[in-house]
Amino acid sequence: MSPHIPSVFTTLAVSALLVSYILYGAVTIPSGIEQADQMVWLFAKAKYTRALCELGSYFGLGHRVELYRSVHQFLSPPTQTNYKALQVSNETFDGVSVRVYGPDRREGLVPGVILVHGGGWVFGSVDRVDQLATTFVRRLGVVVVSINYRLAPEHPYPVPFDDCLAATTFFLKNAADYGADSGRVALLGVSAGANLAAAVSLKLSRRADEASSPAALRPELQVLIVPCLQAVDFNTPSYQENEFDSFMPKYIMTSMWLWYARGPDGHLLLDDVYTNEHTSAAAKQSVVSKYIDHALLGQHNIASAYVPNDVNFGNETLWRELQATFTDPYFAPLMAPDLAGVPETYIATAQHDVLRDDGILFAKRLRAAGVDVKHAHYDKAFHGTWVLPEQLQTAKKMLNDVIDYLAVKL
Repeated sequence: MSPHIPSVFTTLAVSALLVSYILYGAVTIPSGIEQADQMVWLFAKAKYTRALCELGSYFGLGHRVELYRSVHQFLSPPTQTNYKALQVSNETFDGVSVRVYGPDRREGLVPGVILVHGGGWVFGSVDRVDQLATTFVRRLGVVVVSINYRLAPEHPYPVPFDDCLAATTFFLKNAADYGADSGRVALLGVSAGANLAAAVSLKLSRRADEASSPAALRPELQVLIVPCLQAVDFNTPSYQENEFDSFMPKYIMTSMWLWYARGPDGHLLLDDVYTNEHTSAAAKQSVVSKYIDHALLGQHNIASAYVPNDVNFGNETLWRELQATFTDPYFAPLMAPDLAGVPETYIATAQHDVLRDDGILFAKRLRAAGVDVKHAHYDKAFHGTWVLPEQLQTAKKMLNDVIDYLAVKL
């Protein structure tokens, strides 16, 4: 693609967004979120940016992910972070780029937080969570390692997982060199980052079960903020309720899963995945029903318009092609047959989020496996609430709740 195209397209996109702001019709925003009237522009920007990038991709200007990255970088560049009284350095842990933050002054070894950014495996970077990392250092006195894992669709599964596993393992082995106590480390991820955090915790827990692997080489805690944990049922009650949410609708979440699983052409399977056609009838009656039982959610999490899954259809051929990846617990942690032995867990879910039920089901399965779990649910939150602590009281509470939890547990 010509190097000037992203900037030209960005200019056109911004112009179109301004028009959209005046008109912003057809924007679907949940009425139950905090300050819904003030969030309309945010939802409109998300919706029309995606639409413009999809249009640009259709006309051959580039892959829709590439176009969206360019537009997002222009519209929302990372803010400059104040590093005063902090030690910040860019490092490489076992071949993986990371950014390490710590207090300028400390006595002895302090706890550590490994931070895995979100962005649907296809967006984001350590720059996008710079302020969050420094907040943890300032308020908790911890060392933070923020992982700059490689992104899909250029680097599909298992590359992002492998990067996070390698960086986490390196830090746990060498924490003292960075002023941290390896026995007091939390692995924290947001959205797709929470998927990666849960997968890494699961993998390290399995390693710790082996006689040859020291138990210390796993995090003490895992913190999963609005996690995405399964890709076999896109018709859970929360997917149904928030299907057309303009901030993160169902089709975007399914597309991200497909780019993570299949690379740049993953979205070509969107029609099948969107309707649950990608799982065979037999899988719907075994794998899906075993790990994603809607009845476990409780009646209070099922809206009156809920439609139960039809389990008597599916593309057998496609399922045979996808099954190995989509049931891999390191791709989709909710698919793990056994969750016993994973670290103590904090899970935050948002009521108005297609991913709500993933987190609820994971919390229930962890508890059933004997894992200590704190599940914090936010009735007025949507998927992006977490990143708005300066604007929304709910977001501020979400952040404070996590910090309070870490302060006690670490």
